[in-house]
Amino acid sequence: MAGRGQSAKSTSSYSAAVRAPARSTVLTDGSPRTGVYYDETGKPMRGSAQVHDLAFQDRVVRETRALLATV
Repeated sequence: MAGRGQSAKSTSSYSAAVRAPARSTVLTDGSPRTGVYYDETGKPMRGSAQVHDLAFQDRVVRETRALLATV
């Protein structure tokens, strides 16, 4: 805040320059599978052991629903 006789010019070193977002390439696969992630070489990645555990999936859904019910 500028006082009497002081300049309102900011002394911040923050740059207001706007940078363009980085470009990304979306890799797709023609199979009917969904939710496939690819590594930097384009090879499909397998999810963690927890992701493949049905009991863990059920727990995540249950806990997420409980959380959403509170908002």
